[in-house]
Amino acid sequence: MKYLLIILLLNSPFLLQAQKETETFDMIANGVVQMYNSGDYAGIYALYSPVLKKFQTAEEANKFYGSKKDNFGKIKSHKFLKFQQNYGVYSCEADKGTIMLRISIDQQKRLVAINLDKN
Repeated sequence: MKYLLIILLLNSPFLLQAQKETETFDMIANGVVQMYNSGDYAGIYALYSPVLKKFQTAEEANKFYGSKKDNFGKIKSHKFLKFQQNYGVYSCEADKGTIMLRISIDQQKRLVAINLDKN
């Protein structure tokens, strides 16, 4: 998990000034939520950039998302909140409460950082 945060801090593929969700972030966030809910963790892993894949294997990603789903349940809805540095922040209503989804993507629309946690 700490490696994901390091990636988030060290990688600045682009700076976003506006606080309006972009079509690309919307598409990625929707896909991540849909795959998370259906248990398609390999699908989420397929969205990882090569850099992120160096820090988390497919097996580790599977365990990570499985444990998050055990803790939080399925995501019922998600809403874009803001851009914070180089990642989009979403508030998600899950079966077991509100959680935050943070994603950062590169210019090829691949995940360079992702985090699901309590707010």
